[in-house]
Amino acid sequence: MTDTLTPQPEAPQIELPPGTPSNHKRNTMIWIAIAIALCMGVYGYFLYQKYWPYTDDAYVNAHYIYEAAQVSGPVSEVFVHNNEFVRKNQLLFEIDPQPFQAVVDQQAANLKLAIQQMEADIAGVNVAVANVNAAKAELTVNQKNYDRTIALVQKGQSSVASGDDALGQLQSSQAQLIATQNQLIQAQKTLGDVGNRNAQIKMARAELKSARLNLSFTRIYAPADGYITNFDNVRVGTMITAQQTVFQLVESQKWWVYANYKETQMARMKPGQPVTISIDMYPGVHFKGYIDSISRGSGSIFSLLPPENATGNWVKVTQRFPVKIIITDIDPKYPLRAGSSSEVTVNTFKTYKK
Repeated sequence: MTDTLTPQPEAPQIELPPGTPSNHKRNTMIWIAIAIALCMGVYGYFLYQKYWPYTDDAYVNAHYIYEAAQVSGPVSEVFVHNNEFVRKNQLLFEIDPQPFQAVVDQQAANLKLAIQQMEADIAGVNVAVANVNAAKAELTVNQKNYDRTIALVQKGQSSVASGDDALGQLQSSQAQLIATQNQLIQAQKTLGDVGNRNAQIKMARAELKSARLNLSFTRIYAPADGYITNFDNVRVGTMITAQQTVFQLVESQKWWVYANYKETQMARMKPGQPVTISIDMYPGVHFKGYIDSISRGSGSIFSLLPPENATGNWVKVTQRFPVKIIITDIDPKYPLRAGSSSEVTVNTFKTYKK
């Protein structure tokens, strides 16, 4: 018995309304729309980069103070710890003050000796003045005696020898007056100025002031509000050498970002423009700021070995220029740290209002 195949009905043909594009045309239009959207997106991206220049070559910065002692000596007391926040004029540590106190006591004694010496020199001047007055009085008496004796010798009423004796006494008193006057000058020179203007007293006071200043240098205070770093080596007994850095202090009052922008991004950038800052250690947190200044030289031009472009094998390299951006909304919940990486975007349409 043979099976007969039942013919299948043909699919009905759907007629499209007039003007409806075919599938091929529709796909072509979709691809064209995608291409146009991509072109617009690329164009918009370049416009955004032009008017909102961005860089991730940026780092947080602050003022650093390299703290050094003014005098040498062993540490006797330490009052703070490493990475601790300190206030301005807070006592940090102390160098053994005993040797410096001994110098202060010595210079104070020298000042008293200088005052006593001045008083003795004043007395010496007074004695010299009295000697001059006595010599003048003696000269007056001898002058009158000589005049009378010479008158009597000329009249023959006195011997020539008595005249010679009177002349010798007169000349002796004249010489004595000259000697006492010179002694007075010498005493006055030795004395010099009187009171606080006296040279010996001024020198003694200066040495005492210097000794007291060195004594005050044994107490090391914080020069500003901030965080001390590299303080681990400061311990009781540590020998401190004058003028050598002991630790650093990072000030907490002012923070900024140094952003290194390509020279091709800087056409519209200028001081005062607002900036949005994001720091890598705080994802999703944005800080605000403004451009404070723009460097007049590239980062490489101030290096130890700046590039020499006047060579035959010169290759053009896009340079970067440091831009200083002040952070204006410091939040204690997100403490800043010097050297942390950040990303910045500048709005070249606006000006920051302080």
